[in-house]
This record gives sequence, structure tokens and C-alpha cells, in this order.
Amino acid sequence: MSLIVYGTAVDPEDVTQALGLSPTWQRRRGEPNHPGDRPTKRGMWKRSFVGPTPVNAPTLANDLARDLLGELPSPLPSWSNWGDDVEVDITLSFAVHRLLNFSYELDTSVAKKIGEVGTALVCNVYDVDDSVRAGSFDDPDAAEHEVSVSLIVRGEELDPNIVTSMLGLDPTSSGRAGDPIQRGQVRARPLGFWEFDVRSRPPKDVNQLIRALLGRLPTNPVTWDTLRRDYQIRLHTSFTAEGLSGHFYLEADVVRALATMGCTLDFAFYNLNA
Repeated sequence: MSLIVYGTAVDPEDVTQALGLSPTWQRRRGEPNHPGDRPTKRGMWKRSFVGPTPVNAPTLANDLARDLLGELPSPLPSWSNWGDDVEVDITLSFAVHRLLNFSYELDTSVAKKIGEVGTALVCNVYDVDDSVRAGSFDDPDAAEHEVSVSLIVRGEELDPNIVTSMLGLDPTSSGRAGDPIQRGQVRARPLGFWEFDVRSRPPKDVNQLIRALLGRLPTNPVTWDTLRRDYQIRLHTSFTAEGLSGHFYLEADVVRALATMGCTLDFAFYNLNA
């Protein structure tokens, strides 16, 4: 996991002084990334934490995020100190081995802290056994790809009608604890749930999908405080693509809005070629 600051006016020494942290890697404007490369147009400052191998992705993502975010000073400097075109990302990168699917999550406290820091959230997944790079998981030119975003509310005593009334939105699917998991099955559902899905195929930008979902939800903080008190809230984002080598990018305003909701963020990737 990395914190990356880059822009035409970014001087790595200034960032180091402002944050009180030494970079794992840095590059001044005009310097090449590698010997023989062209001079770059933007400076860059990067600090990274690397997790162990093999990886327990759901646990590791939160542990690395806490380590990285826990280093940052309070109050933070304004990122705009480094110019109008400055970009600041928190980036997670995973190397996987030809998996059918892959997932990880950021719990509520981590998501909230990333929102407070005011950065974008980037995820890179690399299948080390696959030479094909999928590019963006939400590439609009990839006809077979699919992106979905789901708001999921769960709880032992959850009544879907109450959640529908609080959110002013009919669910895509719902059920009570004790209902059969599937029609005709004996196995009972352990938790009640309420779920609303937004899907796109071929995919729109994932930020557009999340904004479309947020635009249908209430903004009253009391509503979300009540839901968090009584239930588990999760925003589930899934990507189905030809291979598990690719990336996605959540813009800073989207990350802030999700942090305000106070939900766990989970991300799942499904390989069409597996």
C-alpha cells in the first residue's frame, strides 16, 4: 500500500518536510523514471508498506492502511500547497496467481480515515501468471466486462420494510432472518438483509455508478447513524473482466462521500477466462 503525491509543482523534499516522513521513492520534475527514459513532467513522492506473502487480503489491506495512515501528521497539510494539478492517491497493489476470483475489504474505520485524508483510492491487481494486462476494470470499450455496485444492509432483527422506509428506496432484493436462502431450500438465512444494486455492462466508470447510487440515497446523517447503530452496512463493488490484471480508481469526492456513510467497502474481482 502506498501514499503517492504527484504534480508539476511537487518537490519531494517539500513533501518530506511537510509530512515528516521519508519517501520510499521520489522523483523530481524533469528527472526520468529510469535511466534512458524521457524527462518526466511531474514530480512524485511515494511512501509504501509491503505486506507478507502469502497474503490474507481482507486482513492485510486494513493492517497496511492503518500502518500507513497512522504515520500521517495531524493536522494534515493542504494538498493544494503543491499546485492546482496535484494528485494524491492511496494505492493498494496485489499480486495474484491465476485465481478464479479475488476480493478484499476496507473496514469502516479505515474507509473513514481515507475519506478524511482526502485522497483518491486506487487498486492494482496483477496476475503474475498472465502476460495480458486488462487495463482498467471499468474500461467502456470492453464489451464483456461488467461492473456492479451494491448497498447491502444486514442484521439479525432487520425488517426490510423498515430499511426501505428509512432510505426511501425499494430494494433489488431483501429477506428476513429465517427465510430460506433460496426458494425450495431448507437452509435458513442467518441474517436479514436489504440490497440495492446498480449494474453496467459494458461498464461505465465505477465512479459514475457509485454517484448514481449515492444520488438515490438520503443525505441526512441521522439516517445513517441509526442504520449503523442497528445494522451492518456494506458497499460491495464487483468487477467481472477477462483476466485479473487491471486497476480501478475511485475519485477523492467519491471516497469522502462513502466515508460519510460509514460503511465497510469491499471489492470483488471475477475472471471470465478462468
